[in-house]
Amino acid sequence: MMVYAKSEGETVARVVLQDDLFETPLLPGFVLPLAKLLGRADLWPPRKRTRKPSA
Repeated sequence: MMVYAKSEGETVARVVLQDDLFETPLLPGFVLPLAKLLGRADLWPPRKRTRKPSA
């Protein structure tokens, strides 16, 4: 997951790997376990694609 944040007026990019935990000082105490989130996302059935009507 790519995370962008402002630091001293500059935008800083950070890569959060699958097995990492994401924390931000903007949400004290909040920890996002990325592997758990991605594991749950893998359990969702794929969406049926619908074709857009022609104009």
